[in-house]
Amino acid sequence: MNCKLLADGCQLLYQYSIPHWSQRRIEDANQTKGSKLASRCKTSRWESLSENGQYRGRGRCIGGDVECKPQPAAGDQTSFAAIVRRDEAKCAALIGAVEVVARRRTAADLNPGDVTEICCRMATLSVSYRHICQAGLKRLLIENGRRDLVSRLPKLSSPQPREIVVPEAEFERMLRVVRPELELVLLLAHEVGLRAKTALQLNREQCDFDNSRISGTTKGGSKYNLPMTKRLRDRLLWFCAAAADAQEPLHAAFRPHRKPMTTGALRAAMSVARIKAELTSCWGLHDLRRTAARAMYERTKDLRKVQSFLGHRMLWTTCWYLGNAIQLTSEDVERNIA
Repeated sequence: MNCKLLADGCQLLYQYSIPHWSQRRIEDANQTKGSKLASRCKTSRWESLSENGQYRGRGRCIGGDVECKPQPAAGDQTSFAAIVRRDEAKCAALIGAVEVVARRRTAADLNPGDVTEICCRMATLSVSYRHICQAGLKRLLIENGRRDLVSRLPKLSSPQPREIVVPEAEFERMLRVVRPELELVLLLAHEVGLRAKTALQLNREQCDFDNSRISGTTKGGSKYNLPMTKRLRDRLLWFCAAAADAQEPLHAAFRPHRKPMTTGALRAAMSVARIKAELTSCWGLHDLRRTAARAMYERTKDLRKVQSFLGHRMLWTTCWYLGNAIQLTSEDVERNIA
């Protein structure tokens, strides 16, 4: 009798021991979580693609489906501001305007007045930037089923070329207050018209001091081979002597821990240098590139040379850079077309 009671007690203890109790709790939790997810998702998890026989999950690219884009599920309560932050991360002005106006409301809760207010908050931006922001806003409205609000977007004027030319006195004043790494980037933009990202990637291997030229690859994979000025050559010799190897970016030799500068850090350094130099006009590195291009055009009056200098594939891009500086005669047109 005592043995039977002892056996029954051991069996009950085994069934309701901590490991078995924990396993049962985990199974119950998984079952409850699965039922909640099933009740929350009103639409099917997988959507068949008839053209290639693959399957697509909501918001994912699966099975080589290159054109798959996140689609809002039925009853999706994601705020419109969160959608803009996710899909238009580069348009900071659009994100800020939508966050102020839409707050936590979804795309379905937006009204025509909200779209008008969002556009009004971006009215102080440049025309080119407003075109980019409004194109992103229009795309997101259509993707989230609010095509009816697209008509509330204002019609913008055509963008005009930026007509800022850097005065030589202000450039020299800034050059005296900046650190060596920023000095090199400024000289490369002013003397040979390099883009900021291309200037940050310049290394010792790209400098040919025998022929006084620098060469490499720039935006879009296009090649450049440009002559050095005397001042730039002297500075490059100094930077190349400080470089650790032929592949290290030249400006990194004077950075903390020899860590290369990012474009964001470059913009921040430019803002600090602009305050130190007490500049009155607001210009950036790309304005130095534009200034170098216009100076070359004024000397040569040859659009093809300026195009080669800037590394543009299309001649109209060069004309856009030059803007109102272009004053062609009939002889100039014949020479550039030829």
